[in-house]
Amino acid sequence: MQSRLGLTREDTRHYRVAWIGGCVLFDTAKLRTAGGFDFWPQLSVNGAAHEAGLTGAVVDAMRAPAVDLSGKLSLAALCGLLERAALLVSNDTGPLHLALALGAPCVGIDWLTNLIESAPLRQERHRAAVSVRVHCPRCGAENLKTRCEHDDSFVADVPVEEVAALARELFRGADIA
Repeated sequence: MQSRLGLTREDTRHYRVAWIGGCVLFDTAKLRTAGGFDFWPQLSVNGAAHEAGLTGAVVDAMRAPAVDLSGKLSLAALCGLLERAALLVSNDTGPLHLALALGAPCVGIDWLTNLIESAPLRQERHRAAVSVRVHCPRCGAENLKTRCEHDDSFVADVPVEEVAALARELFRGADIA
């Protein structure tokens, strides 16, 4: 990313990052209705290599310019990106916890039990948009003590408007622009 933007290691650049995999941000119509993330002049969208089709669709639907980095970053490069992130919006994944450990402000899209069991240690720069769904959206089985065999999202009911509001709150409160 630095070379693409013509920056040297000494240059400071704060990135805006959305980690897309499994995230409620796929509903681009709701995201646009909620005001999207238009307050970001440019967004870096990331995900695992196997999610590149999904992240590409998100980038294509965005009104603001975005860079799709899915499957293109090594762990070291991901750490560099997250360390300089002005804000990360992500479902509850390793990159969310990594970004928080590196000091980046983050909005986490969390399932209630995951948040209880593994809430980030650094809370001052973390906002959680939480789903309290306990029954599988496909079969209706309760998934508190054991999981059913389905891999359906338990956070799809988190309102996009809530995620966008939390992101705006953190972004406006950040000491970087």
